[in-house]
Amino acid sequence: MKYCFIINPRAGKGAFVEELEKDIATVCGAAGAEHSIFISKTVEDTRGYVKETVQSCNEKIAFFACGGDGTLCGTILSVMELDPQTRSRVSVGIIPKGTGNDFVSNFENKELFCDIEAQIEGTDYEIDLLKCNDLYSVNMINIGFDCHVVCKKEEIGKKKLVPRKLAYIISLIATLVKKPTVDLERSAEGEDSQKKKLLLTTLANGGFCGGGFHSNPLASLTDGNIDCIEVENISRTKFLSLVGDYKNGKHICKKFDGIIEHFKCKATDIYFDTETPVSVDGEIIRTRELHISVVRRALTILLPRGVKPLIASDSHGRYERLASLFELHKNVDAFIFLGDGLLDLDRAGVNNYPFTVFSVKGNCDSGRGSITAMRAKDEITFTFEGIKFLAMHGHTRSVKSTLVNSVYAAEHNEADVLLFGHTHEPIGTYVSEKEYNLNKPLYVFNPGSLASYSYGLCEIRNGQFLFSHGTIY
Repeated sequence: MKYCFIINPRAGKGAFVEELEKDIATVCGAAGAEHSIFISKTVEDTRGYVKETVQSCNEKIAFFACGGDGTLCGTILSVMELDPQTRSRVSVGIIPKGTGNDFVSNFENKELFCDIEAQIEGTDYEIDLLKCNDLYSVNMINIGFDCHVVCKKEEIGKKKLVPRKLAYIISLIATLVKKPTVDLERSAEGEDSQKKKLLLTTLANGGFCGGGFHSNPLASLTDGNIDCIEVENISRTKFLSLVGDYKNGKHICKKFDGIIEHFKCKATDIYFDTETPVSVDGEIIRTRELHISVVRRALTILLPRGVKPLIASDSHGRYERLASLFELHKNVDAFIFLGDGLLDLDRAGVNNYPFTVFSVKGNCDSGRGSITAMRAKDEITFTFEGIKFLAMHGHTRSVKSTLVNSVYAAEHNEADVLLFGHTHEPIGTYVSEKEYNLNKPLYVFNPGSLASYSYGLCEIRNGQFLFSHGTIY
């Protein structure tokens, strides 16, 4: 594995560069890790470096974007230009050193991403990207008010007397005084097109924009959906009344019915009457039309090492597949089995591995011939790194017909994550707090059926988690 650090010397006024270079050299030297450092002043510099590096190195490569969201986007665009076979051995890491680091806000603690040792011991995860015309977005596309704030911030940021930390707030106030709107026509997934006059709209893969505004709290990097918010053309007074909730991710609720609409889709087309500014991960383009779609598992990112559980369900006698799964992921910290195959755990030698085992009983687990099955309960709760899980097979909560019962069980247990099996259908998404009247966000995950080759992985560190699905044959 080769670790390549792409440093933007302009990010954060460049004050971090010398110290970061020393830190990289010290940590990688002590670990005996092959590495290189490249100072990139433009996207073209990054593109040339990435291309040259992959051509000269046949092993796996991690490119770390050391800077802000602009540095990350430039690195991702450069990687996405590679052919699929070459891209399969490339991952992208993030070391946040800029003034704008909205993408890493999707994770609980930015400081973790500055830990070089944790980074080179990190774990690969496949995430979705949004294809926006000829560009890719890893985080968010903003249209309307939010985009005008970004434009204003760029303008104000060029003035030396304005502190960078105040640039966004000043831009927000200046844009509010003008209160621009956007006229658009939108169609999504075969639905009839609708003409709308909006204050703003966001189309998100990640949840944060504007230096910490939690605009899309139900967005997920791995659920295969575009998470969309539309804010109606409301008065300045009304807008000011919701800014606090909008910043804290509390705006998708009955309180703002008729003002804010939230929905998810796989693809959408948007048309404007005139050339309109659009912010794609903070970079401004001007266009009269947008064609946006989800690209599933398009990019492999490298996350700092944390607690890593392996999740499986519904093996239905395929204990050899379980044994192969244990060998493939024998270094995980825990194994969670969600029922219908508890006897397979014993046959696969689950007790021969050092990881902690959590299991629940499925409708096909009689308990005969298996100590694991005899001891298993229908539902259990447990906590990793401050994240509380409720695990169930789901047959007792009728998950094949509705998630209502299981979601309310998770709410009753104050869980952050609901794990279930039974349906044999992989899923990983947030459920709507508004639809279920929940007190806090709830993530639901089904690893799919191991009998159909599907399983799940999770990485948890300091109160943040990321789920992904895998296949094994």
